[in-house]
Amino acid sequence: SGKTLAYLVPLLSTLSESLFSRHRIRVKAEEDVGDVTDDLLSRIARQNSPDMKGRVASLGKSGGGVSKPLALIVVPT
Repeated sequence: SGKTLAYLVPLLSTLSESLFSRHRIRVKAEEDVGDVTDDLLSRIARQNSPDMKGRVASLGKSGGGVSKPLALIVVPT
């Protein structure tokens, strides 16, 4: 009936706006995680490059390379 529809239209509009703003927040959070992950992976790639390994090996000839890892990556399966 008209009364039910008149009540539901503003409610659905508010719900739609709320869901849209939550979606935007979630997408931004996912992009932020992607940016941090890309930065971390590029740092790991630089640390593991042959050029960097040569520098580290020449710095500590008595040591066995890098004693502390840069990061521990856990991938859920």
